[in-house]
Amino acid sequence: MIVIVFAVNSLLACAQEAAYAYGDLGGRPLEIGNLSEYNGTDVVTSYISSASYDGGAAWQRTLTRAENMKTEINLKLNVRNPAVIDRGCSLVLDYPGDGTISQICSIYEYMVGNWSYKRDPRGIEVFQYSNQSLEYGNGKYSGQGDCDDFSILLASLVESIGCTSRIILAYGPGGGHAYAEVYLGKAGSPESDVGRMITWLKKKYGVKEINVHTSLQNGDVWLNLDWWKDPNTGKDLTKHPGGPFFWATEQVPIWIREDIPWIPLKPMNELPIAEFSVSPLPPVVGENTSFNASSSWDIGGRVESYLWDFGDGNKTEKISEPAAIHIYSKGGLCMVNLTVWDDEGAVNISSQKIMINNPPQANFTIEPQRPKVGDLVRFDASSSLDAEDGTHLAYHWEMNNNSATFSQACPARQVYDEAGLYWINLTVSDTNGAVGHKNYLMKINRLPIARIALDSANLSLGRMINFTAGMSGDLDGEIIGYSWDFGDNSTIDHNKTAFHRYHEGGEKTVRLSVKDNDGAISNTSQSIVINHPPIAKFSLAPLEPEKGEPVSFDARESYDPDGKILRYLWDFGVGKAEPEVYYSEFAENTYHRHNKYNITLTVLDDKGATGSLSKMIEVKDVNNKPIVDILQPDRKSPQTAGSTITWTVRASDEESDPLQFLFLLDEQIMQNWSESSVWRWVITNEQVGLHRIEASVRDGKHDSEGDSSKAVDFEVIPLTLEGIATGRLTPNEPPVLTALFALIIAGADPLDAILGRPLVAENPVIWAAEASDPEEDPLQFQFSLDGQVMQDWSNSIFWNWTPTKNQAGNHIIESKVRDGNHAGSDGSDDSMSLNFSVIEPDSVDLSANSGYSYTGSTADAVYTGSSQSAPHSIISTASFSATPTSELSDTSLTGSYSGSSQSASHSIISTTSFNNTPTSELSDTSLTGSYSGSSGSASRSTIGTAQFANDKTTALAGGSLTYDSPSPCMSCGNTYETGPEAVNSSNDSTFWLKRGDELFNLGRCDEAIGAYNKSYLLDRKNAKPLFGKGRSFFAKGEYEEALIWLTAAIELSPQYKLSNSAYADIWIYRGNALRKLGRDIEADAAFDKAEDLDPTSHPELEDVVQSCAGAVTYSTDVAVSGP
Repeated sequence: MIVIVFAVNSLLACAQEAAYAYGDLGGRPLEIGNLSEYNGTDVVTSYISSASYDGGAAWQRTLTRAENMKTEINLKLNVRNPAVIDRGCSLVLDYPGDGTISQICSIYEYMVGNWSYKRDPRGIEVFQYSNQSLEYGNGKYSGQGDCDDFSILLASLVESIGCTSRIILAYGPGGGHAYAEVYLGKAGSPESDVGRMITWLKKKYGVKEINVHTSLQNGDVWLNLDWWKDPNTGKDLTKHPGGPFFWATEQVPIWIREDIPWIPLKPMNELPIAEFSVSPLPPVVGENTSFNASSSWDIGGRVESYLWDFGDGNKTEKISEPAAIHIYSKGGLCMVNLTVWDDEGAVNISSQKIMINNPPQANFTIEPQRPKVGDLVRFDASSSLDAEDGTHLAYHWEMNNNSATFSQACPARQVYDEAGLYWINLTVSDTNGAVGHKNYLMKINRLPIARIALDSANLSLGRMINFTAGMSGDLDGEIIGYSWDFGDNSTIDHNKTAFHRYHEGGEKTVRLSVKDNDGAISNTSQSIVINHPPIAKFSLAPLEPEKGEPVSFDARESYDPDGKILRYLWDFGVGKAEPEVYYSEFAENTYHRHNKYNITLTVLDDKGATGSLSKMIEVKDVNNKPIVDILQPDRKSPQTAGSTITWTVRASDEESDPLQFLFLLDEQIMQNWSESSVWRWVITNEQVGLHRIEASVRDGKHDSEGDSSKAVDFEVIPLTLEGIATGRLTPNEPPVLTALFALIIAGADPLDAILGRPLVAENPVIWAAEASDPEEDPLQFQFSLDGQVMQDWSNSIFWNWTPTKNQAGNHIIESKVRDGNHAGSDGSDDSMSLNFSVIEPDSVDLSANSGYSYTGSTADAVYTGSSQSAPHSIISTASFSATPTSELSDTSLTGSYSGSSQSASHSIISTTSFNNTPTSELSDTSLTGSYSGSSGSASRSTIGTAQFANDKTTALAGGSLTYDSPSPCMSCGNTYETGPEAVNSSNDSTFWLKRGDELFNLGRCDEAIGAYNKSYLLDRKNAKPLFGKGRSFFAKGEYEEALIWLTAAIELSPQYKLSNSAYADIWIYRGNALRKLGRDIEADAAFDKAEDLDPTSHPELEDVVQSCAGAVTYSTDVAVSGP
């Protein structure tokens, strides 16, 4: 036997029809036989297997869609074939009627009793035409073929007599199967046509149950026409319509002739009788009205469908239930029509006229709207109304949870002495008996209770006090609002828990107001006294003890502003507080290890407030005496009278203790003990002769007269003609200013020389002066801007300046120099001025040719003029020969540059002037020729000069650039990259941040501030550059400026999400800046915040201050990483 196995692969497949077995007790659902939803796109797998249904011999599998399978089966039905029609007519000849169940049984019995089973050809799945299966029976059998051929012929014969059939494809443990079903009609009661036919079948075949499929959506009932054998014994398991279903895990219906309506099996019929009732009568607007047609009936059949027209424009669909409910929206006369259909489609109608009544509208008001305990409450229902009867209504009140009833529209006022919820129920009735209701749950509110709780341990000035209203409550609701008034004119706090810090001591009245969810408000207050905490102060001696040396502590300077100190607690930094014996204002401790110790004094006043102070001491090993290493003059002996000799002493100390120096001339003190290691000796005519100069050093820990000394003999000769003749005359000459220029950190250059180019406002610039002195005397410099002194006399050749937008325009910078041997205290030996301009940032051209950034691109610039100065010129090219670049003469440049292997990029050519001769174009590979003429280009080169014709300097192509200048500068001897990678890093905020940190660690604070500025401009959400600026200004001793930037960093830190440790460092610096400014209370608050964030955070700020000492230290032997 050929078995077709259908495996449907669809995620949408689900049971759409349930299998039932109908017996004497009604329908029983079956576990097998349920039908899945048909989906034409499902993939169907068919197998050719053995006749035993076990699937064991399956050897070929084919895939096709269910829609294709349905098309194939509908084609093979061949319903219109004359042979099929003739056979169908002959089989029902003895059973006349309009599609009766007996006709279906005749066809089924003929097919089952006379079928000849055979397989399809091996490996080929064949669906036979229905007439072919008849022909293969050869008149002896009802037909020949397998189960699918049997079901196709059976379905075709059912269709030939005007009934509706379908084919089911099934697959289960026993293999694949196909069988036919006939449509009975809609499910119903046992008295329905379907019920009667099922009963008839049980009786005819003597079985207990009839198996059908019933649609879960519309109740369609299909009768099983299957016939199959036991796969093990080969015996027939069913040979009557409605037999057991094939055991299958998947069953899918194949619809036949879908374009033709289904025709159920049913008997002759007469018109049904339509009758119905209405309740209540009359109906009331807005209330349910019931319509019941269960008294309708049908002779010889049953009423199957009902349709209601309620006479107000609303109708039902055709429904199967006799009862319906409708709500009328307005009153008046309506004609209700009922239409009924029986099971044969016969129709009848019944009508009634009914009057619809409008119910009264119940309404009342309450005054006050939110009553409290003890209020008189008034109820008023005079606004109730009826559409037909107006205000002629009857009133019925039920109040106080039915403990009082009234019949007036406005009953007497009610007094409520207890809080709680009370139902107020009003019923109004019109003259027709219609009623209206209004129910309201009234709350009699109890006032909330306000209670204040606070942290009494912190009732001290400057401490954060925790106030809470958590003990407040509302017995019949919840508190939704809080208002705190702390009695010091501060802002009202609306939080349940509030934190407040008092800045003035004394008695304060704290007021709390709470509001519940019903609008009731309660208030309470409490008086507190704000205590001034004690101030802890102590001194110690010695300040720098050695191990084993007793240290004395004295806290007598501690005091309490509004009370007295009860006890002193000393923590000597060894991990625990000392015992009770040290609870006094004096203490002593001996440290036996070399280490740093944090000593903390905590004082407790008579109100429980505490104050503390910590100091750090370092216990040192045995201290070594300093040693004088060198004592030397700045001029060799002998020198003439009238000369100035600068003596410098150098000493070493193993512990790097601060040192003091003493200078003696012929055992007479010339410069007493001080930190200065330099003494200037102005020789007089009376000092001609041989002298002994002696220098001593001390560190203050050994001999007060000096720990070490060194002496040098020095001869002074008179200023005579003999001295001139012998060459011993050394007259002092004044210094000369040689250059004045600006250095700026901008663009991709870590250091950009500003020569004849405008400065950009809001960008830091460093003005530098260069001077020479024949005697190399120590020089002092002064800087003025537009005639106003900006940096007075000092030994610094630099002046740091950040122009503002308001300073945009033309300016004059002037620098003066003196060596102290010529001009007076208010004069100078030489000066130099320079005109320059400042432009606003928005007007800066940052293109490759503007000179403000180096991008490595090629650009041309023609330089013309009669006598242009170009000191420190930089010429970049790809390669030169082994011959180095020649010097430019004052008038022209000649020389031969040829070759292909030697590189001389970024070489520096120093010259004084060009004589109307521009530089020629430098080739990438070689350079030959003479430099003279009137025109030319200088591609890929940069020349720093005061004036050029085009006001442009071209960009460096890349590589490294070494600045080699005879004058001191911030980056002397340092190499910086200027290629594309450097340009990228210069636009990286993290790069400038790291650079700022490096400069800060080197003590170059002003440079660090410039780098931090660049980092912040590239990333304005980063708090770290602001912190860097703050600590740099702190290290310089500019505490007001430091406080500004540290505060800005704190405000930005929560957005940047710093770690607690980094955040705490900012607070520590802020606290120390405040301490330096004398703002101790704010400083303590900052330290408390830092300790909350990170108890271990304690930067060594004294070392930071010493690293900068309020000025910038420029180094020429340390390379700072740059772009």
